[in-house]
Amino acid sequence: MLRVCRPKLMIEGYTQLLGHFGYTVTDLFARIPSDVYDIKFMEEGVDREWRTYEPSLEAGITNPLIILAFPREPVGPRA
Repeated sequence: MLRVCRPKLMIEGYTQLLGHFGYTVTDLFARIPSDVYDIKFMEEGVDREWRTYEPSLEAGITNPLIILAFPREPVGPRA
């Protein structure tokens, strides 16, 4: 659905609760297709500016975070 509909996303992630449902912060980021979205995030109490997401940046995040994901412009011929 994210690849087809390409909505803008704002996700508030409570990292303390992810484990209760069997997920990690890495799992959360992995669900957002990084080839379709530009992803930025802020960790509560740590960041004062948005960080651009890159794999492995989520390691060690334990505070709640906000994720913004904006669809990139489609590549290739338009219909």
